[in-house]
Amino acid sequence: GFQAFGLLRSYISRGPSEAQLAARESLPRLQTIPYSHYCELARWALERAGVGHHESTHLPALGFRVADLRGNAHLSETGSFPGDATHTGKDAIRRRRTAVPCLVFPDGRVLRDSRDILDAALPGRLEPALWASLDTELAPAARLVAYHHLLREYGSFSGLVERCGHPVERLVYWALGERLIVPRMRATMGIDEERCEAATRVVRAAFSAYSERLESRPAGSVAAGEQLAKEDLAWASLAGILVVPPTYGGRRWFDEERGHSALMPRAEELPRGLRALCEELRDTAAGRHVLRVYAAHRM
Repeated sequence: GFQAFGLLRSYISRGPSEAQLAARESLPRLQTIPYSHYCELARWALERAGVGHHESTHLPALGFRVADLRGNAHLSETGSFPGDATHTGKDAIRRRRTAVPCLVFPDGRVLRDSRDILDAALPGRLEPALWASLDTELAPAARLVAYHHLLREYGSFSGLVERCGHPVERLVYWALGERLIVPRMRATMGIDEERCEAATRVVRAAFSAYSERLESRPAGSVAAGEQLAKEDLAWASLAGILVVPPTYGGRRWFDEERGHSALMPRAEELPRGLRALCEELRDTAAGRHVLRVYAAHRM
């Protein structure tokens, strides 16, 4: 099974590298897992700044065309990467080499972390303590909680695969998803019931803390005609994966037929436990802020 899986990854990742394509097209290329909240942060920052780019997407575990970008010089030493908590040494380095988002410019420059992409795209200051709490507490916890529920009820995750995967990727997940890919993902990210409960507590604490932070801000500070603060974009992107705003992913990923982002199930379509958490978080000041920011600025 693993040997066949490796061959499939090689097939999907064949062809010119991302750096070669960026140089050939004279256009930056952003590699993403499309529904990832870290990738949403990078994508939204680039779109907000008017930076033209091509988004090159893959589903988890299927590999990325970054062979020329995998040297240690391009590794980010910061940011939350899947497996950081459970992998060390060469295995941890390998995971950082294939982590996304990754932005490569036509001149060969590479940005390998969502914060690096955010800072390159948009001016303004983001408080170090706030970013640290988002990047090392909220975002990893939100990722673990979302994956735990979606992978446990595979029908919810397979819907994402159908909506945002390439045909070959959809075929691979149809054949190997539940049997091979999902167990591998759960092992890589250390997903289990106990860790999900702990991560849920971290998420609730983060939403509570940000709700208190919002109390000192003027009401209506995210109106569509006003400038979107860097902090608002960062919070909304990284918290959005659990609040499920309809315009998550922006215009490119908006499904007109569904009237909702292709990158997310609707709130009522979420697995029961995740739906309950989503409703709970939407009822906080921090959750309502996510919905306001997306409604005012994402489309």
